[in-house]
Amino acid sequence: QATATIEEPRQTMYDGPRIFMDVTRATQLGTWTGWIESPEGRIVLDGTTSGTKDRSWGIRPVGEPLPGAPSTRVPQLCFFWAPLLTSAGGRHVMSFQDGEGRHLHHSGGILPLIGGGEAVPADGELAFTWRPGTRWMDRGSMTSGAETYDLEPIARFHMRGVGYGHPTYGHGKWHGGPLTAGESLTLSELNPLDYPNIHVQHVVRVHGTEAGLGVVEQLVIGPYAPAGLTGLLDGVS
Repeated sequence: QATATIEEPRQTMYDGPRIFMDVTRATQLGTWTGWIESPEGRIVLDGTTSGTKDRSWGIRPVGEPLPGAPSTRVPQLCFFWAPLLTSAGGRHVMSFQDGEGRHLHHSGGILPLIGGGEAVPADGELAFTWRPGTRWMDRGSMTSGAETYDLEPIARFHMRGVGYGHPTYGHGKWHGGPLTAGESLTLSELNPLDYPNIHVQHVVRVHGTEAGLGVVEQLVIGPYAPAGLTGLLDGVS
């Protein structure tokens, strides 16, 4: 089972006169076979495992800082990305927002199952209640076209595990040559307000006209009025 693929509109953001982000992303949803192995053991995917395939490309603020005058930009970034897979196909919403919750870049789409046509843009919005003491959702909802879905988190993946915000193995950091490393963390012991831990993807159970599974990615740095956040890394009260 797989859906059509959707490409998001180009997302360009500036720090004064300099571009600090200029990216786009293609997303497809489906089911998977195979296995994933770690020192903790092997997880077998039996063909009924829902998943996403996404590929993004462009310019991001990763690796070593650019030379020249330091940035005068107040640190603030709010990014939400949510692909959902149900028996009827896929739904997708992406949003960059400012500190007041206004969209800077925003797109959504409906992704039919293969054979059902091309993916089409569709109005979509995400809304959240927040887990106190964190910058993570407690519950969420998505409107997509005429449908509304309730999003129930059932697991949490920390994006530091694939390099985002990792203090040692972050994207683009030079280690003098090829390097292989790994780490094993107990999620319940992580401080949710330490910078490397705030960027997460929640696996969510989807409730609505059709049921399914999905992912809600959240990265909230700096003030964000809809959650009552006023500082750089304060938590929801």
